[in-house]
Amino acid sequence: MVKEKSMINEDLSFYMDDIEHADYSDQLFRRCSFNSVWMRNSVFMNCRFENCDFRDADLRSNVFKNCEFMNCTMLSADFHQSNLKDSKFINSNLDSTDFRLASTVGIEINNCTVDGCKGLPSSLFKKKR
Repeated sequence: MVKEKSMINEDLSFYMDDIEHADYSDQLFRRCSFNSVWMRNSVFMNCRFENCDFRDADLRSNVFKNCEFMNCTMLSADFHQSNLKDSKFINSNLDSTDFRLASTVGIEINNCTVDGCKGLPSSLFKKKR
């Protein structure tokens, strides 16, 4: 998924940042905080997020294509109208996360908590619930 020579971002904080029209393709994010970030029209392709915090993040209208979210906290994140094609959520907290009107073709959700999650069919949920 993430290229061998991709950029590695560790322990960064985007807390409450406003981000628009950014391209973060082919990057690894490890232990980064996107808590309460406001982001629009940005592109994340072939990225991996490990142990990242997306609590209360407003991520509407972005592209997260072929991305992997491992052990992330997404509590109350908003992916409304985002493109999540072929992305994977693994061992993450998706409680109260909003996926309404998001493009979720090929999305995988494995061993995640999903209480109050909106906009995804229950057939996607594997294990934990």
